[in-house]
Parts: sequence; C-alpha cells; structure tokens
Amino acid sequence: MAERRGGKKRRIQDEPERSDYKSEMAYKDALRKYETYRAAQRVWRQVTPEEKAWILETYTRFKKDEIQAALEIDAATGGDLSGFRLTRKQIRAIAKYPRSQHRREIYKLHLAASPARKDVRVRKHEKRLQQSGLRRPW
Repeated sequence: MAERRGGKKRRIQDEPERSDYKSEMAYKDALRKYETYRAAQRVWRQVTPEEKAWILETYTRFKKDEIQAALEIDAATGGDLSGFRLTRKQIRAIAKYPRSQHRREIYKLHLAASPARKDVRVRKHEKRLQQSGLRRPW
C-alpha cells in the first residue's frame, strides 16, 4: 500500500520517518501500521508462554510441533516478534488478544481463584450516600 501512495517499502518494525513518504496519507498509513505492531509487541511481552503457544497455534501458520521451536527462537532473539513473518491481520490479532474470549476466560479463572475483596472501612456519611445510591460502591 505504501508503494501506491508514494512511499518506499519499509519493514513494519522500523518507525516511519516523514521524509520517506511523498504524501501525508502514505506516512499516516505507515505510522498506523507501526503503532499496531508496537501494540502487538507490548502484548507479546506480557503474555505467558502457554498463551503465546495458543496465539501462535490459533492466529498463525505454525503447526503444533513447530510452536515450541518458534518460541525458543523468539526468546533467543529478545521476544519482540521480529523473528516471525506475520501478516498485518496476524499482528492485529495479537494486538487485540487481551480483549479476546480466550483471555477473558483465563482472567475469570484467575479472579475466581483469588481471595474475595475485603470490605474497606468507609466514613459514615459516605456509607449513607452509598446506601442511597448517590455514590459508587467502590
């Protein structure tokens, strides 16, 4: 897409520079792709190895027997997604993983396993406001 709008082809891992693009639209496209890639990188660094394996199995071309080797290579290269040849669709899927149903289920299990929230002492007037519905309960 960058070629059609007057920019040179760049790797998505490199931050775009305004001088590399003929039009503002091409620069903004490249910047949007780069920001999506950075979001996917932040998610990738935070997820557990089990979740990484699930992501690779679900969203990429890797087969089950190749996933462990791919994760080892990724860990050796610093875990920044640059070792994988990912499409834009796969990068968007990784960036949106925290909002996926799979991650929500993991979080629900985590909350169920954790102890219940403790009741916090509240001043009398705040308690009355809460009971009358004028304050949020947290």
